[in-house]
Amino acid sequence: GTLASAAIASSVNALYLCIALWGSVMLLPCASALSVPLTVGLDIALHGAFPAPAEVTGHFLVVVAVVLIMDLAAKFIPGGKAARSNFGKFNAFGMATEI
Repeated sequence: GTLASAAIASSVNALYLCIALWGSVMLLPCASALSVPLTVGLDIALHGAFPAPAEVTGHFLVVVAVVLIMDLAAKFIPGGKAARSNFGKFNAFGMATEI
């Protein structure tokens, strides 16, 4: 039990390190925020535990916020435009390099 727990914790830490190294600046915080609605979805699927309507609204808003922050609509919707395209170019830290 302890060995399995240590192995799982180490693999999660390694995944966090890979996300921080290879992802964008906002990938790790967005992935952490998105883990809550995904966990609730697993609870619904595996245990049949349904949250209250206000809680579902909150989880939906978290998912919408992640989609907007990561600009996923532009990446996965055909013909979608990036939200930042009208505002110039940005560096890896989100700072404007051209306006």
